[in-house]
Amino acid sequence: MTAAEFRAAYPEFSSTVKYPDGAVSGWLDTAEKTVSPDRWGELRARAVGLCAAHYLTMSGDNQDDPGSGGGVVASEKVGALSVSYDSIGYEERAGHWNATSYGRVYYRLARMVGACGVVA
Repeated sequence: MTAAEFRAAYPEFSSTVKYPDGAVSGWLDTAEKTVSPDRWGELRARAVGLCAAHYLTMSGDNQDDPGSGGGVVASEKVGALSVSYDSIGYEERAGHWNATSYGRVYYRLARMVGACGVVA
């Protein structure tokens, strides 16, 4: 998948300022190398796109707020600096994949693809 194909499939990543071609190509390359064609079969392109979108979202969030721990903020409080995160819809044992909606979808699909004794 090329950066142009990725941007066409995921137009929310069309900003070349927030998501430069080098970053998009780099995460696509990483996804291409880590998403097994044998396991994913016809769904591989989808998995590669979701995987790259997950990491690009995390890197984009870090540009906006380098101290961000990820996740959906449910509430904040300025006095005494309190914050809480919404965990509804999160995937159990999914680790960093829970940090973005792309990661959660990727993880759900990974658990279904090749489910004959293989889990993500």
